[in-house]
Amino acid sequence: MNSPAGMQELRLRKKLILLFLFFSLVPLTAIGIAAYLIGKNLIHDAVVSHLQSIVHAKSRTVEAFMGERSSDLQLLADLASDGQLKGNESTLKQMRSVMTRYGVYRRLEIVDNSLQVLVAAGPESVAGDCSYRQTCIEEALIGREYRGDIFLWKQKDEPLLAICVPIREKSRQVEKAVIGYVSFEQIGQLLRKFEVGETGEAYLIDIQGHFLTRTRLGGRLLEDTIPEESRTVYFGASGVGEYIDYRGKLVLGASERIPDTNWILVAEQDSEETFAGIRSFGSTILLIWCIVLALVSVTAYAISNAVSVRLRDRYRQILDLKTYSDNIVATLPMSVAVLDKRLGMLSTNRAFLQTFDLGEEDVHGAALADLLKNRRLLEGLRKTAQTGVVFNEDALEFDLGAEGVRYFNVKAATLQMGEQIQVLLILNDVTEHRQTQEQMQKAERLSSLGILTAGVAHELNTPLANILLYSQMALEEVGEDKKELIGNLKAVEEEAKRGASIVKELLEFSRQSDLEVDVADINEILGNLLSLVKNQCSLKKINIEKNFDYAIPRIKVDLGRIQQVFMNIVANAMWAMPEGGTLTVRTDYDRERQLVKVDVTDTGTGIPKENIRKIYNPFFTTKRPGEGTGLGLSVSHGIVKRMGGEILVKSKTASEQSEASDEPAGTTFTVELPIENMKSVG
Repeated sequence: MNSPAGMQELRLRKKLILLFLFFSLVPLTAIGIAAYLIGKNLIHDAVVSHLQSIVHAKSRTVEAFMGERSSDLQLLADLASDGQLKGNESTLKQMRSVMTRYGVYRRLEIVDNSLQVLVAAGPESVAGDCSYRQTCIEEALIGREYRGDIFLWKQKDEPLLAICVPIREKSRQVEKAVIGYVSFEQIGQLLRKFEVGETGEAYLIDIQGHFLTRTRLGGRLLEDTIPEESRTVYFGASGVGEYIDYRGKLVLGASERIPDTNWILVAEQDSEETFAGIRSFGSTILLIWCIVLALVSVTAYAISNAVSVRLRDRYRQILDLKTYSDNIVATLPMSVAVLDKRLGMLSTNRAFLQTFDLGEEDVHGAALADLLKNRRLLEGLRKTAQTGVVFNEDALEFDLGAEGVRYFNVKAATLQMGEQIQVLLILNDVTEHRQTQEQMQKAERLSSLGILTAGVAHELNTPLANILLYSQMALEEVGEDKKELIGNLKAVEEEAKRGASIVKELLEFSRQSDLEVDVADINEILGNLLSLVKNQCSLKKINIEKNFDYAIPRIKVDLGRIQQVFMNIVANAMWAMPEGGTLTVRTDYDRERQLVKVDVTDTGTGIPKENIRKIYNPFFTTKRPGEGTGLGLSVSHGIVKRMGGEILVKSKTASEQSEASDEPAGTTFTVELPIENMKSVG
């Protein structure tokens, strides 16, 4: 999995799993969230509705309780007004009976309009702790039933409520009233029966927020008050909400005001406990979501694994096919390149890089015009890219700089890669084939020329010899006083000698006689030659540099002819430096190729590229007439070829020298002499 293909497969599997999870879980998550929100609202509404129903029911209970107390006292008042209560003893007995029967009265009183207690049942301390007793009686004596506030009976630490009912005579006048001191503990007990969970409770408060009944969880009667911020909920329009209660806990509460009173009935429960169902519901949904996530993940993994395995197999097939194709293209001897429509480089094979001496970093992203300077090729490729016409050119010439001129058969065609158009370029190097053909043609011409030259040379040799003989004889017979004639005869003699020398070179060029093999030391031959030309070089301001490898073996060569070869090359080098320069002679032994190499380098004018291919042609020379015959290099080339060797040349004129290059203009002739099948002498 650490390979690039493995990393791509891993990324693909991750993407497949993520996509599967996304398209599976997003809808499921949305449904789960929606279900949770709906369920939460339903549970919340159910809890609130339950609290509201409890508050309403308990409110009715309190109303009923108060109504019963008013009825009890009104019954006593009616009995007193009808005269059914005969004396104080009878009235007291009836009062005690009421107190016993209902168990909620702590004291009953009948008072007259002078506020005097006529009959009383129950402890006096009850009435003494009631702060509004006089107001209560006064209200009753003017014909109105009166209910006071809750007060605390200190003796029993019990909350009580005073209710006063007027006693109307048959004349409808009010001269007396009945007061009942009712215990509020029974109301508190009724409210405390509301116990939901561990924190649910119901209680009564007044409009100042004092507790009128004891709370289940510790609110002090008539002393503690609910927090100010909670009252906005109690006194609000809906009477439902979440708030901080007297314990500092967040609760959900519902409240309702008791009609005709300043009391508010409150039912509440801790929010944490109230909404435990919501949390449980949410946990259930989350558990279901996790189970589905696990199932979806397993399914996604299985599917991604199956898809990735199939894609991996297909990728390997494609990769194998690509590798096979790339190997075929890479091993082709022809240079292959793929270009975009603008002739930018896309890919090449090894032969292309080797042929044009390029690295992969040179080709990547480069334009073909920056790599190959050939106008005919670029014009043809542009036409192919634009029109699709196949470009075909035979033996197209390329200048490769240091590598010289090479010839290629060029073919180019367009490739349709999806919506992109690419250009396939194939370059087949035919330089060797062309050179072979040229050499064969040259050999045929030279063979014919050699035969012709040999015949001409033999025919000219005899008359030239006779001219030389007769001119010498004439010089001997002419007297010294005929100086003009002597001068003319000497000129004839010199021209005859020059003609004989040319005939000799022609014979040397044309003859195919066996080589006279001698064991020779190339370093020694070159050393003697350089000693001979030392003075002449000094006069021409030419500096001689020798760089000999003295470990090269002695080989068998035709001593005279190899001296002639080196003399011709050195002479040409000296002639190429008319204003002086440096003549460097270097010897080397190429063990891998089993060659003795001799480099003769000058810093002269150089040979133009158009003349490089002509230098071995017979009679080709760039010297002025009379300075050379044009046979020196041709003869030297023939001698080295007959020895199994080769003469190579590299040259650069001043105009061809690059400004960025430190390499000077000049020419280097390299003579390679093989030692294969020749016995070396140590």
